[in-house]
Amino acid sequence: MITLKRFYLKQKIFAITDRYKVFDENQIVHYHIDSKLFSIHHKMDFYLTSDSTLLYQLKRQVLTLLPKYYIMDASGDEIAVIHKRLSFLSHRLDITSKLGNFTMVGDFLGARFRRRIKRTNRFGFS
Repeated sequence: MITLKRFYLKQKIFAITDRYKVFDENQIVHYHIDSKLFSIHHKMDFYLTSDSTLLYQLKRQVLTLLPKYYIMDASGDEIAVIHKRLSFLSHRLDITSKLGNFTMVGDFLGARFRRRIKRTNRFGFS
């Protein structure tokens, strides 16, 4: 049986760039995310907090109707693509990755998401 761990994002409100800390259920910081101030692609870097190791980079595609993001590993290899789908009452993200295809569905305000895998298994996120 797979045990899923819950993570929570907290954003620094009074910062020039987007900065996030990723906490677990015990309020321990495991990861942090920093964005570039003057980046055309709105680039974000994901770091392991314990030793500031770069894990992933997220880049937004420029000039698209709906947002499209590319996730690269530390060596620059693309590992996933995220497409935002047009939806009026909820947020929907289609994720194509090396691990498979996923859909993230958020509630009306987009604060809670659940993940669907192969349309049969469902897992919850908060």
